[in-house]
Amino acid sequence: MIQKIFTGNTVAFTAVPTVDGVPVDMSAEDQGKVGFIVKLNRTDPDEEAVINKESTDGQFTIADTETDGIAPGPYFYEFRWFFNDAEFTLETGILQICRSVYD
Repeated sequence: MIQKIFTGNTVAFTAVPTVDGVPVDMSAEDQGKVGFIVKLNRTDPDEEAVINKESTDGQFTIADTETDGIAPGPYFYEFRWFFNDAEFTLETGILQICRSVYD
């Protein structure tokens, strides 16, 4: 579970779906993709998300330039697995965007 992102920082993490408790080998062919989205309001259109990324291997990197302009505060996030014409919500929650102490 991701809990905080600091503005102006690069964030890297892995998100891998599991089936019956077993991690899916995202390096195998045709395992779909994982999406990560962050919104100020849960009902905002996806186009207004402050972060909206997809990965075919579960590896995510959000560059410092992508976090720099986000206002600090609570945001909603979701991880979703897109596989075989289906969509599976893996996790949702509230994430804090925080201002770092260094300038």
